[in-house]
Amino acid sequence: MNNLLKLFMSFWLFAGCLVVNAQQSNLVLHFPMEVAENSMIEELVSKQSFSVHGVLSPICVKGVKGKAWRLDGYSSFFQAQINAQKWDDLSRLTFSLWVAPESYPMMKLDVDGEWFTTMAGNLKVSENNVPVDNSKGFAFQLGSRGTYAFIGYVKGQQILLQPSDKLPRYQWNHLVVTVDTHIRSVVMYNNGKEVASIKCSKGKFDMGDHELYVGKAYNDVKNGPFYLNTFNGLIDDFEVYAGINKNIISEKTEEKPLLAYSSDRYANDILRPSFHGMPSAGWTNETHGAFYDKGKFHVFFQKNPNGPYMSRLNWGHIVSDNLYKWYEVKTAISPEEWYDKKGCWSGCVFTDDELTGGKPNLFYTSADYVKAMISQAKPKDEGLLNWEKVDNNPLLKGRPEGLDDDFRDCYLFRNGKKLYMIVGSSKSGNGTTTLHRYDEKAGTWSNDGKLFFSGTDVAQSGKFWEMPSITKLDNKWLFVTTPLETSRGVRALYWTGNIRTDGTFSPDSIVPKTIELSGYAKDGYGLLSPTFFRKDEKVLMLGIVPDKLPIEENFKLGYAHTYSLPREVSLDSQGNLVQKPYSALTAMRTNVAIEKSDFNLSGSLSLSPVQGRTLELCATFATGQDDFGFTFFGDGNKSARLVFSPRKGIVKLDLSTIDRIVQDDVFGGIYESKLPKPIEKGNDVKLTVYVDHSIIDVFVNDTYAASVRVFPKNKDAVFTSVFCDGNVMVKNLGAYVLDANQK
Repeated sequence: MNNLLKLFMSFWLFAGCLVVNAQQSNLVLHFPMEVAENSMIEELVSKQSFSVHGVLSPICVKGVKGKAWRLDGYSSFFQAQINAQKWDDLSRLTFSLWVAPESYPMMKLDVDGEWFTTMAGNLKVSENNVPVDNSKGFAFQLGSRGTYAFIGYVKGQQILLQPSDKLPRYQWNHLVVTVDTHIRSVVMYNNGKEVASIKCSKGKFDMGDHELYVGKAYNDVKNGPFYLNTFNGLIDDFEVYAGINKNIISEKTEEKPLLAYSSDRYANDILRPSFHGMPSAGWTNETHGAFYDKGKFHVFFQKNPNGPYMSRLNWGHIVSDNLYKWYEVKTAISPEEWYDKKGCWSGCVFTDDELTGGKPNLFYTSADYVKAMISQAKPKDEGLLNWEKVDNNPLLKGRPEGLDDDFRDCYLFRNGKKLYMIVGSSKSGNGTTTLHRYDEKAGTWSNDGKLFFSGTDVAQSGKFWEMPSITKLDNKWLFVTTPLETSRGVRALYWTGNIRTDGTFSPDSIVPKTIELSGYAKDGYGLLSPTFFRKDEKVLMLGIVPDKLPIEENFKLGYAHTYSLPREVSLDSQGNLVQKPYSALTAMRTNVAIEKSDFNLSGSLSLSPVQGRTLELCATFATGQDDFGFTFFGDGNKSARLVFSPRKGIVKLDLSTIDRIVQDDVFGGIYESKLPKPIEKGNDVKLTVYVDHSIIDVFVNDTYAASVRVFPKNKDAVFTSVFCDGNVMVKNLGAYVLDANQK
């Protein structure tokens, strides 16, 4: 071999060694994010363990590499002390983090702008993403509008890598940052794709000696007990290598992140309902847009995914085959555009061949910190899991002239060939609804201030009308709204009437009626803001049932509010709303049951073995002079009582003696209402009670209804009975233990 060839081969062998050496890396930090039962997490290199913060027991689910930690977005994070000065090489480093966000951090309540928290890092960074305190350390950052970044320092020079796109939600993101100061290069990758790069100085990376935070920024930003600057979603392996690990850059996964909480999270929760609709966690309020499509029931609702408190609302989405077993799917729409950056507030789902091409579309109130507008979103897939906002949003750019301050909660309907929208508002101190007409040729909506229907009595119908809706029942129209600021308390009201040729509403009477038994609905207790939908020939209704808990209790539970059981509704000949339980609920009955007929009842009859916290109790009584009803949540001494008094015509729910985590301020545990129509002696009275942990639904004669949150805290309060304070003939009795998993 000649000397020139030897020299050439030696050069390439030397160069190859340089390449190999440049790619060698040593793992210096590794958090697998698998939290132990004792709420400790181990760093595998140092073998140190650190305590995980969180109001509930930490949840780990299937991740990319073994298990992943599910952070709740308002209480979960951990801190750790690391000693980076012992690492082999601070001139070449590789950072690797797996994250799957459900939402972006809250950070600030009702304040415009973008604010940042830390997914993982030890750099002290302000909420405006400005590093503080000695400019040392690193941080993977996530903003409240979806901006993500990596920040670090080399010889006092700031490194800021900020991709142009938002960090995708509902998918795994593998974030890798390589720092090579020898070639002055810092590069950021997401799922193997380069997303940002920057030049740096030569020298060592300034790791700093601050505490490492995962899932939260170093500083506290709080709303009461809730941390606002925390991460909501999944975090899997977090690793740091001394050296450049090129192999890890290309790692990605096809796994779908499991973001909806399973029932395991609430294994020790005796209060969480099991067959009432609600999301798996977080805040929920108004239902809107319930409908049946391709064998599935869909309900959209107001949701804060970051915790059980109200702010910057999204549209959540739950699905059911039967209206009693529910599962949550991904959030439908979120505050991301200029016109809805304060929140995607309430509205409706509307399907129309002309307007929506026969597919369900979401119509919602969008708010931009200045005014409320009306916008629209359409489905991107047949399964209705993914949605996109239409290009011509907003449809209405704010309230028309001449109205008072508020303008929100749209509802669409068609009368004959004409298409209309109504929106809740206020005029001259009275609740009202505006009317907006659709122009087929122009594809636009009127916004001239024409009124659809208005209240006349502030004490009765309020200063503002929330969640208005209009539904055709046979040959009558049913108008429903929830008035605010009334002396008689917040409750859902309805009128019946007709639609005039100009699209306005003509009521049969200006006096409204209550959806709930009137003595059960006041100041936000009971069912509010009902939504109506159809299944076959049935018209169904459900609504939100607020829990009225202090925020400290919601913090401990991890959720706020639930929905009523679905009710079948119709109108009687006098225009009164008739409500009875949805017939399909009987499928929840187990073989733990009692069924009896035609017997005389005197005193109390135990319904054992029917006991527990998921029950259906129903009986038809031939009325006499004596009070009768059911007891439940009994502990051998105290119990809840549902009592019908024939002499007074009153149905009373007495919760005053049972131990509850909170007593309602308005009712003191006693709800009672005189039936609008008296029941004569000898006529039948049917009482039905559904018990579901912390909520009960009451029906009288398959006509009147009410839903009440109760929160009994004694886990042993499970006994039931049927009773009469004298004598009564029971024509039939059915008592059942219910299970939503029944097939």
